[in-house]
Amino acid sequence: MKYRHIILIIILAIFMASCKDETKVESISLDPSELTIAIGEERQIELTINPLSATKYNTKFWSSSDKNVATVDSKGNVTGIYAGTCTITATVGDKKAKCIVTVKTPTYKIQMDSAIIFDNGIDETTGASIKILRLYEKGLIIDSTGEAFGNGMIMNLHLYSQTTADALATGTYQIDESEKEYTAKPGKLITSEDVTYATGSFLGEYSDYGISVLFAVKGTIDITKNNDSFSIKCSMEGEKNEHMDIQWEGTPIVFRTDSASKVTELTYNSIATEDIITDDKSQTKHTKIIFECGEYQLSVLFRLPLSTQSGIPNGLYKSDLHDKSFTISDDESRLLKGNEIILIKQITMNVSDGNFDGSFTDFNGQIYTISKRKK
Repeated sequence: MKYRHIILIIILAIFMASCKDETKVESISLDPSELTIAIGEERQIELTINPLSATKYNTKFWSSSDKNVATVDSKGNVTGIYAGTCTITATVGDKKAKCIVTVKTPTYKIQMDSAIIFDNGIDETTGASIKILRLYEKGLIIDSTGEAFGNGMIMNLHLYSQTTADALATGTYQIDESEKEYTAKPGKLITSEDVTYATGSFLGEYSDYGISVLFAVKGTIDITKNNDSFSIKCSMEGEKNEHMDIQWEGTPIVFRTDSASKVTELTYNSIATEDIITDDKSQTKHTKIIFECGEYQLSVLFRLPLSTQSGIPNGLYKSDLHDKSFTISDDESRLLKGNEIILIKQITMNVSDGNFDGSFTDFNGQIYTISKRKK
């Protein structure tokens, strides 16, 4: 009799087990429960559902507490977006499991290729000399107005220095709001007339999608000089402790705020001719003339009659948006000074028996004239 009771209990247990709801989720877990990744790195979190049979009966949901730090897709793939910490949560049925994700703080170590300085005069309150120093990569072009074109990294530094005959006063500058000598203004966003822009000291990246910036809130800029060559070393931190190690060596290009009131006279001693295209639709031939003018090189695109065999026919040429004969294209004309490309406009050129005389302006209002160098 005793054995019969035992057998009945076993049979009952097996029966109860067989009646268990295989669709109900009893528990879930994530592996790992903590994760550290870099910006742009992708890792998968493994989700375990108990019982396994419940997997096909329940939908899995994934979510991130902060998509600016990390995102997660429907398969548990986590991607680091930017420095910080967030929680990735998996939900199956009425059960939840969490993974703490930390995205590592980045370090930007960049050797810049070029530098340009904008001399903005003297601060009336502190008496410090105001300099806007921009260090940038080869993929960028910065014109005399400060506009940047192309793709690449740029370090914008808003410096307050001693007044000096040099382009920059050497020494160590501190990121500081005081606007006193040997300080650099911290970076921030400013909105004026419904336009928002970055100002102060910041690291920026220009791309086809626009510009992204990282503001410098503390740190130092060391400027030294050896003969005519400057050395600039920036060691700064951002709002989330991002580290910026930016360096550059060389001779910067300098623009001063009073330069637009003067006329720059260019003289050329040689020219080169380059045929670009023949446009049958507009019945024009495009020819580029490159003028060598000492430290400057001027490139002007002339639109000529289609019948032109060689050279530039005599006549008066002016800038025009329309593709027609005896005009000049502003968009395809440039003034080069060292590594800098200056965008120009309002070009007028008088051509007489192979000699060129003309004038134009840049986008900062600076006026230029050009003529053949006299022997």
